[in-house]
Amino acid sequence: MFTPLPPSPPHRRADIRLPSWKRSRRRTRAGTRVVPQVNDGAVDDDEEGEGPPRPLPKSNWRSTYRWWTDEYRLAAVCVVVAIALGIVFAKLDNQLVPQLGHDFDFDVIIVAMFTCVRVAMSGIVESHLACIGALIVILVHGLEASSQQFYRYEPVPVRAPGEGDEHPSPAPPRSEFGILSVDVVEIEPECLAENCTWPLMPTLAVCGECNTVSVEPTCSDRSQSCLYTMESGTSLDMPHHAPSTERFKVTNAPPGSDPRFDETSRTFISTFDVLWVMKNARETKTSGHECALWFCIKSYKMTMTNGRYGQNMLDPWNKTRYEPANSAHNNEYAFVDVPDEMGTANRSRYSISEAALFALRAFVDPLIPGTYEKQFGIINFSSEWIEGIYNAHLDLPTWIRRFSTSLTNEVRLHGQDRSKEPTDYNGFGYKMQQQIIVSWLWMMFPTIMIVVSIYYLVHTIIKGARDGISVWKSDSLPMLFCRIDPSILARVGDGMDVPNGLDDRVGEVKVCLMREEDGDWVFKPIESEASSSSSSSSSDSDSD
Repeated sequence: MFTPLPPSPPHRRADIRLPSWKRSRRRTRAGTRVVPQVNDGAVDDDEEGEGPPRPLPKSNWRSTYRWWTDEYRLAAVCVVVAIALGIVFAKLDNQLVPQLGHDFDFDVIIVAMFTCVRVAMSGIVESHLACIGALIVILVHGLEASSQQFYRYEPVPVRAPGEGDEHPSPAPPRSEFGILSVDVVEIEPECLAENCTWPLMPTLAVCGECNTVSVEPTCSDRSQSCLYTMESGTSLDMPHHAPSTERFKVTNAPPGSDPRFDETSRTFISTFDVLWVMKNARETKTSGHECALWFCIKSYKMTMTNGRYGQNMLDPWNKTRYEPANSAHNNEYAFVDVPDEMGTANRSRYSISEAALFALRAFVDPLIPGTYEKQFGIINFSSEWIEGIYNAHLDLPTWIRRFSTSLTNEVRLHGQDRSKEPTDYNGFGYKMQQQIIVSWLWMMFPTIMIVVSIYYLVHTIIKGARDGISVWKSDSLPMLFCRIDPSILARVGDGMDVPNGLDDRVGEVKVCLMREEDGDWVFKPIESEASSSSSSSSSDSDSD
């Protein structure tokens, strides 16, 4: 267990508190021989007499330095892993988190490397019982806990794979974009990534509006009825003494009947009146609306953020002018004086052909007129179209907005681009990914710990080699094969018979390992200079 030691003056000792204990001192004068005590605590004291003194071992510096082989390896592992960790952080600083295969996480790799540094650094110093070694061990255990402080993640937008000029095939027209859907939604553009932003997009669209108007009743005793009339002339007749009756009427109205719908500046698809009257014995309720549908230009600001579609729309532009046919186009209604804020391209032209407008009016106009009546619990309606409008008569502005949106979707999906050089809105999709940000100031903590640990190891090795001793590294075997000074045994007394008796009697005694002239190692109490001198004097008097 013990390595050969060089010749030395009598009473060399190995201090177990190396950082605080200086070079060993001589304990006896030259020529004085320490006689072993009977039953002094060594396991080989079976008889009173002891054999001849053992010779002191020869000096072997190579063996002394080989005593620290494990610490050399741990120090090498600690330095290599720390350098590798620094290289990894230097390469990945301000870079995206690497995508490792086999479901490995980057955080797991970093924690594993920090664990190697912590374990290796602890192995360098935690085998020593000195106070500074214990302090280093405590600080080293904080490395793994503070590893998350050395770097952090920040989200950054990253361009999605694929080229900007690659357009996916458009989805086929679906029912949720049409007038039969319960809740008509705007058409959403395709976005392959999680986040997309498009430039301002102008498009032909359909706008709609329903305005509330007053209803005037006119009652006649001669006819025993009341006539309920709107400003445009649309009316309903209700008998005086009729039972509870509800009537609803929709009719086409000539454009311009409502001053808010100026026929000269808008291209109308349809204008119609909606009149509702409900009469019973107690009260009479009425409501009237003038509604219109016309072509307009809408500009959309569209974004896709984290897979969620967002849309803002500028105020629509309504001003049109009739353009007779010429060599460039047929008869059409063209939008004029379109402001730049709408995002239209230079020299672009937005128009509706007269033929398309007549065809659309021919489709819508027959659908509009109709009536609905409810009396004696019996419901009669002229068409399903009228029933649908009746079901929405309490909130006609919302209904007309859904209706105009469905027509706008149709225009956007099937509108014709007559430009010979069509312009596509190309772009790139971006998605958010995590970027590594290294806190280099925090990296000073493990660096300083490694330097202090290695310095402490080198200092201990050099001091042990200088004193010609092998440092006791928390091994329990010296307690079995070394003797204990009689003064310590005397203080124990009955300490073995009571709980914590040894701690109370000799727990505070500081000891060191000293080699006697006969080659035996003895645990000696560390004494002051005065007590050491008095002990030497008493030893001289006993020998005389």
